[in-house]
Amino acid sequence: MAEAKTTTTRTPKPKVDHVITAVAAMVNSLLVDKKGTLPSNMGGGAYIRANDLFQAYKEAAAEEKVLILPSEEVMGVWHDEKGAIHITIRGTYTFLSTVDESELEVSAVGDGLARNTAIASNVASTNAMKSALMRLALTGESSSDEAAKKG
Repeated sequence: MAEAKTTTTRTPKPKVDHVITAVAAMVNSLLVDKKGTLPSNMGGGAYIRANDLFQAYKEAAAEEKVLILPSEEVMGVWHDEKGAIHITIRGTYTFLSTVDESELEVSAVGDGLARNTAIASNVASTNAMKSALMRLALTGESSSDEAAKKG
């Protein structure tokens, strides 16, 4: 009796856009210390300063040949009884590979509170981008997480 021949075929791996592997490498390379300290009325805990996070991403993006392009829209503006201006911004941040032009979008919302519209919008913008980048890296800050739980 003749032996049956068996053949195996390999399934080709799907092509992964450069932006996906680049962003994964960026996230894996991030080391950002908590150099900031919250005011005592906010618990006094350590936190990651936005500029430190942005600088780490900027360096990692340059290394991986990725641009980070922001697009933000104001979702709401209101004034409280003390005259402060509250602004909510939704930011969408596009990671664009300069290798193959592939893209990945990350979105988040940020709030800002100040006596001046320009400052409140800047704070909201910073908070939106920081939130998006931290969520992309699947990390959070215990100080802000705890504050959110307490309302």
